[in-house]
Amino acid sequence: MATTDYTDVSSPCPCGQGTITVTQASPDHPWVKASQITYSAEIECEVCRQVYSVQHDYGAFPHLVRKADLQAFQAARQKRQTAVREIEASREAGDLRRRIAARVDAEWSMAAKHRQLQGLGLAYESLGTYRKRPYSGADAAKRAGGTSLARIGCIDELGAGDLDFFREAKEKLEQLEQLEAEERRLKPQPVKTGARWLQE
Repeated sequence: MATTDYTDVSSPCPCGQGTITVTQASPDHPWVKASQITYSAEIECEVCRQVYSVQHDYGAFPHLVRKADLQAFQAARQKRQTAVREIEASREAGDLRRRIAARVDAEWSMAAKHRQLQGLGLAYESLGTYRKRPYSGADAAKRAGGTSLARIGCIDELGAGDLDFFREAKEKLEQLEQLEAEERRLKPQPVKTGARWLQE
């Protein structure tokens, strides 16, 4: 049975009153690949735990970031996700889903249904793949997220009496997406600690 070797390295924390312990986990066999080695870190200082957070990015060493920077970064993403969920749960989205389903499912052939779904941005597979695993317009509409619904709802015949709602929703999402992109450029940077196995 395969086992795992753990190696701990402790270094002083940024304030100097405690430590940061980084643990390396590696399979216990002689053919270990770099991709099989993982790292985790823990702040063992009450003061630094209030100021910093450990981030674990896949395939990279863990690193410390300032909690305030991380919260600002996450807040922009959360605003957009909240707006998307509000659109998905709205009455207007429910009505739009029914109109999408009616439009697609009224087509008599698979090719025509596939064209409709692709035109609405609800299908990306080839016609051959769609023929092997077909799905209805109702299924596609049910899976559609808030961003897709806001875009589709701006099409005159599909938005119907809710065009203003979807135009405003689309504009709001675009503004939040721009804000999120700006925050992503300001992604929290790793704090220099000098600790082994911590990204800096």
